[in-house]
Amino acid sequence: MLAVLRVPGVLAPAFAAALAALPIGVLTPAILVLVSTRSGGFTAAGAVVALLGAGTVVGMLVQGRLIDRFGARPVVLVAAVLRMGASVGLVAVTEPAAVAVLAVLVGAGEPQVSTALRALWPRLVGPALLPSAVALSTLLFEVPVLAGPLLLVGVLAVGTPEWALLGAAVSAAIGAVIFAASAASGHRVVADRSRALGVAGVRWVVLGVVVQGLAIGTVQVSGAAVGGPLAYALLTAASLAGTLVGARWGRPLPVLLVGLAGTLALAVVPWPFVIGVVLIGLVSGALGLACFVELGRVAPAGAPTAAVTVVIAAGLTATSIGAALAGYAVDVTGPAPLLLVLAAVAMVAGLALAKFYTSV
Repeated sequence: MLAVLRVPGVLAPAFAAALAALPIGVLTPAILVLVSTRSGGFTAAGAVVALLGAGTVVGMLVQGRLIDRFGARPVVLVAAVLRMGASVGLVAVTEPAAVAVLAVLVGAGEPQVSTALRALWPRLVGPALLPSAVALSTLLFEVPVLAGPLLLVGVLAVGTPEWALLGAAVSAAIGAVIFAASAASGHRVVADRSRALGVAGVRWVVLGVVVQGLAIGTVQVSGAAVGGPLAYALLTAASLAGTLVGARWGRPLPVLLVGLAGTLALAVVPWPFVIGVVLIGLVSGALGLACFVELGRVAPAGAPTAAVTVVIAAGLTATSIGAALAGYAVDVTGPAPLLLVLAAVAMVAGLALAKFYTSV
């Protein structure tokens, strides 16, 4: 990945992407603390966080289309202004309806710097460096997200959740400005009427990301229920390790989907559950990397950013669905049946994708 950072014009947008991603790890827990403190409970706080997530997905999809049409510079700057204004409003108001609307706007105003950079990698680096570039994007996103809660603890030690929320908006704005000032953001595509999901290859990538998201969401909740916080942390660490290994090792999507099916099935074997969590994390990390490398190959020339946002939104939605299913399963049947069902789904997806590849 150091070779990627040495490519002329890459360092500034990479730094901007990390800075713009930092608020993601701070924002959710900060809003939880802020709203729960004001309301005296977590019911309202959970609802506000859900609205934040919904706004993020919608904003991501809209910004993806706008970036392909108008370029990244104006879109990320306008988004940063929207987030800053909505964040100030969220700190200032307490009326529930206004808080709900502002939470959606804060999510929608997340500048899609990381997304724009993912879409630009095929234009910034050669094919040989593309897997490493995609892995770098994952690290630039995941590491700040993991560091966010620790930063929030530090902020709350000397200040308030309002400070954290406003600081997150400032960090996103600075990241957007640095990215907009970089030469990379000036790359333009020949925007047309291409629809990301109109390309068969993109649809198959979406399938891979959905299966991965279902597995991650399920194991996050199941792991926390069975193995406690350690299992959750191990899943995240293993996923990052899988991304790094995948950047060098690499395997086609069908192989990784079948591998994920195997690790999901092994997770129900009567051995320490954390072993299954680590194996699932390793394979899912490599699978996520392979999905975005493949997306760089098959995304339509006129809608590369829209394709990235569709894939990310599908993954986020699938992760949420997996978490919800796992929460129900843990309380009713235990995680084993759901893990076996997901193993079957991953196996079928892998075999179907292999058939597709052999037919084209």
